[in-house]
Amino acid sequence: MRALHAADADDPGALVRDLAGRADAVLRGEAVRIAREALHAALLPPRAVREILAGLAGDVPAALRELAEPWAALDPLPHERVRRLLGTGRDAAAIEVAARHGHRDLLRDVAAAASRAPAVRRRALELLGDLAGRGDIGDLLGVAAGDPPLLAGPAAACLRGLHRRGHFPAAHHVPAIVRLALADHGVPADEIAVVLFSCRHEALPELARPGSDAGSWPRRLALLVALDAQGVPGLGVAGAVARLARDAADPRPFLRALRELRDPAAEETVLALLPDAPRDALDALEAVGGPRTAAALWTGLGLDGDDPDRTDVAPHLSAFRHRALELLWHLDRDPGRRRTLLDRLDPRDLPRRVADDLGGPDPRELAVLRAAPDPGDPAGALGRLARNGDATTLPAVADLLLRVVSGLAGTWTPGGPGPEPAVPDEVLDAVRDLGARLFRRGAIRPRCLLDAADPPAAGNAVLASTVLDLLDRPGLVPAEQAVLLTVLRGAPYRRTRARVHPLLRHRDAHVRARAAALFATDAEGAQVLSASLIPLTSADDPATVRQALRALAEARATWAAPAIAACLDHPDMSVKKTSAAALATAGAPAAVPKALFWLGHHGNPGLREDLVTALRAVLGDASGAVVLAAADQAGDDRTRALLRAVLPALIPDAPAADDVRGLAEHGWDAETARRILDAQGHRTAALAPLRPLLPRWLDLAASDPRALHLAARMCAPPRTLLELELFARSAALVVEALVTDEARHGSPLLAIAKEAVPRLGAGERFQVAERVRALPPSTVSITLLGLCGAVVTRDDLERALAAARQDPDPAAREEAVLRGAFAQDAADPATAMHETIRDAAREPEELRRLRDGLRDGPSREVLDALIRAFPDAPGDARPLLLDWMEAVQPLGAPPWTLAESRGESEARTPRTDDLDQPPSVAQRRRLMAMLDAGPAEQRAKAARALLARPEPEGRLAVLRAFLDGRAGLTATWELARVLLEASEVPDGDRFVQLAGHLYGGDLDRFVPALVSRWEEGDADADRVLRQASADAVAAEIAERPAGDAWGLLDLVAGRRLTRTAALDRARRRLREEGRDDLAERLVLVDGPLRAPGAAGRDAAALAAMREHEPPAASEPSSAILFRQARSGGAREVRRALALLADRRADGLEDLLAELIGHRETKVRLHAHRVSRRVLGRAAYLDQTVRLLDDPEPDVVRSAIGTLSHAAWTPAIPGLVGLLAHPRAKVRQAASEGLVRFGAAAVPALRHAAGRARPDHRSRYTGPLAEINGWGA
Repeated sequence: MRALHAADADDPGALVRDLAGRADAVLRGEAVRIAREALHAALLPPRAVREILAGLAGDVPAALRELAEPWAALDPLPHERVRRLLGTGRDAAAIEVAARHGHRDLLRDVAAAASRAPAVRRRALELLGDLAGRGDIGDLLGVAAGDPPLLAGPAAACLRGLHRRGHFPAAHHVPAIVRLALADHGVPADEIAVVLFSCRHEALPELARPGSDAGSWPRRLALLVALDAQGVPGLGVAGAVARLARDAADPRPFLRALRELRDPAAEETVLALLPDAPRDALDALEAVGGPRTAAALWTGLGLDGDDPDRTDVAPHLSAFRHRALELLWHLDRDPGRRRTLLDRLDPRDLPRRVADDLGGPDPRELAVLRAAPDPGDPAGALGRLARNGDATTLPAVADLLLRVVSGLAGTWTPGGPGPEPAVPDEVLDAVRDLGARLFRRGAIRPRCLLDAADPPAAGNAVLASTVLDLLDRPGLVPAEQAVLLTVLRGAPYRRTRARVHPLLRHRDAHVRARAAALFATDAEGAQVLSASLIPLTSADDPATVRQALRALAEARATWAAPAIAACLDHPDMSVKKTSAAALATAGAPAAVPKALFWLGHHGNPGLREDLVTALRAVLGDASGAVVLAAADQAGDDRTRALLRAVLPALIPDAPAADDVRGLAEHGWDAETARRILDAQGHRTAALAPLRPLLPRWLDLAASDPRALHLAARMCAPPRTLLELELFARSAALVVEALVTDEARHGSPLLAIAKEAVPRLGAGERFQVAERVRALPPSTVSITLLGLCGAVVTRDDLERALAAARQDPDPAAREEAVLRGAFAQDAADPATAMHETIRDAAREPEELRRLRDGLRDGPSREVLDALIRAFPDAPGDARPLLLDWMEAVQPLGAPPWTLAESRGESEARTPRTDDLDQPPSVAQRRRLMAMLDAGPAEQRAKAARALLARPEPEGRLAVLRAFLDGRAGLTATWELARVLLEASEVPDGDRFVQLAGHLYGGDLDRFVPALVSRWEEGDADADRVLRQASADAVAAEIAERPAGDAWGLLDLVAGRRLTRTAALDRARRRLREEGRDDLAERLVLVDGPLRAPGAAGRDAAALAAMREHEPPAASEPSSAILFRQARSGGAREVRRALALLADRRADGLEDLLAELIGHRETKVRLHAHRVSRRVLGRAAYLDQTVRLLDDPEPDVVRSAIGTLSHAAWTPAIPGLVGLLAHPRAKVRQAASEGLVRFGAAAVPALRHAAGRARPDHRSRYTGPLAEINGWGA
């Protein structure tokens, strides 16, 4: 049956019905395959195939999956028939069928049924987003409220689908939506905000309700920020957050939210919170600060006083002076204050953003360069202003840009003749360059610069922000707005969408069209705003409709397919074509009837081509059958002819069949064969008649690999012995195609290789195996090596796994490679052991312990579990898993050598509280119970699962369990991050142990508690405090030490500390009490600001340095030169040695003996050269002998040449020893040198040869033979 194809049957329908009526499961499965082939080849109509598949779907999974394809939904299955499919045990596939065929009540029942598998319930609720209506929202929220951890995410996806189609929640739904968002923090806040946008005024008080649980505030604030980002001017989110921040026990998350909201009105609140949370407050002030911030920072940094001995920096700013100074520098533009700052800046400790801004041109000079603008040339004036301006010139730049736009709009009538005007590129580039320049100089105003990651992004942000501000100005005419919106298309900026979407409802058609055009390149924005874009498809003006269609196509808005298809009825041909093109990416079965109608009623070639592309995109290979069925049902000849005219483009087998017939009847023809190969790219006609020409196809495969794949499909099983012999002769081609072809996993070539390769001789199989190993790594290489009889090695396996990681589905491919390597089929279903090994694989030590405990476990079950766990295991656990697999089943050994029978694993039905299921209330309850009272291993497993989730309740529960001393829990970096989320600072030994995983600013909150632990004698607290910011520790302890408590200062001794009044007092008290040693170890630095009067001190220091002081004329003494030669750097040693050689100083010979062994090669060689100049011949050659042990091979070779040419016989033993040197060039030089010695070297060589290893003896006998040869 597998050799039979639909095209081979005289009556495919009868064949499929006959197979479908059999009881044999294999034959029923073949019925599905042949029915699918008949559908794709348009041999059977879709209705007939649908009926056959519906009868098979109860027990054939492939039939059920096929019913979920788009073509099957053109004639939906009845409700009761789909309901019966839900009882077949394949709910996951059945709900896809229910969704595709529009049975939303079935999906709702599945989502609400607690007895269904958790994953199935989640998917059912998610699919309802494309089917439910506004009246169903309350019921859907009620279903999700039954198990928020399980269903909150799918409910959000469902609501997002409803929102896309224009079904918005009502005000009374808001509390339920907020509760779901708070129950599952894994749902992106942006998705919730999109859903709540239509009832935002009710959502704000619900999210900002005072007295809410403290642990929920980070999530609530994230939702508020996301809601504000949707573009809701006047909603007052920032004001609500600011009011809450004033009374918050922990203001840090509120300050982070205020930074994102960027409302200048929040400046007063942030300044009030600056002493309580300086780090986060300074970050917020960067976004909301203004003149009041500059004044507060000026005072806080102590810049009001003139006393150079006073350091009146506010205590809360002491550790953040650099950050505060950056903000002050960029916020305060007062010339007098900037001069004061310039006098006080410390050039050796400048904040980065201050350093970036220094060295720019003088503003007065820039004013000269941009002076005298030409009133008649606003574009030129704008360019000069932007090129020679800074942030203060942006308002003028904006006004001039509007002047340019107004001039263009005044000469253009929207919709009239002539091209649409565009702002000159040089104008836009000038604004972009200004933004990029400001970014490079560290500027923080305008605020849009804070959104940029690099100078080009900053340029686009400044341009877009300027244009958006202009669009908000009252009094603009539509032509001006249209031109400005066109500018935004070339300036991507993340806040554009929120500020432009109201213009989608503008009264002017041209403004609407250009607003919609912005979303034609913003897929995410088009999805969010599809509810606003869909109505634009019925607008009166074609331009608006076209842009809306393009935006929906960019968003792949399949839910909008009916609206897109309705535009095919538009009288404007450009709209028709845009609609047809949009259906290629945003099409759905609902659009097929309209597309078929216009294919049968319009002859425009471009429109028809777009419609064919759309049908192929929606229906896939079934498109030809659908069009043919529509043609057969057409009511008139013209419609039927127009529909049939597109069939060659949808069913390319028709012309290919003629070529197949001609080749089979008239013999081989290369051109005809190539046409068949070209047709194979789209599917083929029946190929069985070509089997007698297999040798010619294999010959063609040497130059065109497509011929090999066609030959494989052509020779379906059963294959004759002759065919297998032919494929065996082409084994190299088959192997190379399998290794390099991306579609190898579904190719019949692998089956052919399994039959053909074993028919080769041993030598030929060896060559094929070597060829496999020489090719790039492949996932089929293990199988091919096994076919060749080669021993599969660990290296082969790791190469195959490396190739699997490059696959689009790496997890599935890695598992397939391992199953092939270890001859292990998948156990279905999974057992409890799989869960145990998968959890243990997350920690290598846990995996080692588990392996020791499962030595006597059922090996086949263990091997299957190891293979399942491998794809998700971390990198350091994978070698351990492979080691364990090899211990259970050695590579290359057949499974029956395990001396045990394979038992059947007990089936496991997924339950809601299973740990391998999606999160749910029952699962969380089980995890909490395991954490509270389970054994140590179970507690560790529960902790890992809870820490992997973003909800604070579970994470804080793990923290409490760890701090309470529960066994099985260890301090990790992940758990330490939870410590940062805790509202209160804990205490105890375990707290210190956990804090040891934090560093720097993360430890600031815990410094007081850690100091208390240190005072109680906790040695670990000492180590952790040294990981904290030195300034934070100093601020805590500076006022505390006295008498015997001076030891506290050991915590910061030797570390750089920012000078404060408290530290100055502490150091004075230390000196007064005679503790000068400790006082000296307090390293106090002034920070980025110097004391007043620094400019005068700088001038005095420079004047002193300018005074000329002639250097001493005397040369260094010999004692100094000897000291430099023994302890200096290479250059200093060589200089000292040269001077000593000139003086012939006493002790030079001993010094040269030392330097011959110096670590620097240049020094050794220099000492050798000096030896030749100042020593006698014997002493010089003795020094040269020492170089035979030099680590540099080139130095050794030079010494050999010197000694051998000098015939210095004391060197002969050393040269003989070098014949064992690891470098071949050194051995060669030693051999040549010994030959130069002649007979004098013979005794030493004979002695060494007699004691050498047999495989090394030739190194000594070779020179002997050469010497003896010369003597003869």
